[in-house]
Amino acid sequence: MSTEYMAWNNAAVENRVAELPDAVNDVGLHITTRLNLVRQIGRCLRLDLSALVSEVIER
Repeated sequence: MSTEYMAWNNAAVENRVAELPDAVNDVGLHITTRLNLVRQIGRCLRLDLSALVSEVIER
């Protein structure tokens, strides 16, 4: 859970703000998951590209 969600939930427990609607939590999870996937895919592509470049340079 991100620090923003934690801060919001802590404030909700202290009755300083309303609780986040379920829709906001669902969308936040969806976006976070996709961003993590994109980050992982980018990391794999960089590693594969580095290996390919190394192979080409060796030959």
